[in-house]
Amino acid sequence: MNLTFKAPEGIKLNKRAKDFWWWSTLEIQKDQNGSHEIQKGIVLHQNDYINKNQFEKSNLLWIKDSLGKTYLTGRSDNSFMKTVENELSKTIDTSFYIKNKYVKQLKGCWRMENDKMGGPFVSYSWLNLKKTKIITAQGYVYAPNFEKSKYLRELEAIIISGIK
Repeated sequence: MNLTFKAPEGIKLNKRAKDFWWWSTLEIQKDQNGSHEIQKGIVLHQNDYINKNQFEKSNLLWIKDSLGKTYLTGRSDNSFMKTVENELSKTIDTSFYIKNKYVKQLKGCWRMENDKMGGPFVSYSWLNLKKTKIITAQGYVYAPNFEKSKYLRELEAIIISGIK
């Protein structure tokens, strides 16, 4: 994809497939209730660009959830990452330009189907230099008992560093 991201030490590649990569970090932090897992992850994928309708929220979420079902699986066989869309949680979509490049941003919540994990995500989609592929980089956070916004901002900074 000809991308370079500025990521922190300790991030590891979990899965790689054709046009798909998933990295994450895992740490344990303590609070007044004991020790808790904090996971920060980045999912990067690309697909062929056909037309501008592919940048619609519904299309981007469909791909996100399809990849979750295929690659972002949990501890049990029927557990996978999926977007939460209901009356309490709506995915927000915004379009803007970064480095003179059109970017579609989605922000919302995810959860593990058939498991108890969940948290916020942010997703950025843009065209590659040749305008033949849509590149999407998504960051997600799992941090029960902790403020998640600082972790999400860290992932956003990593993702934005790779937009060319």
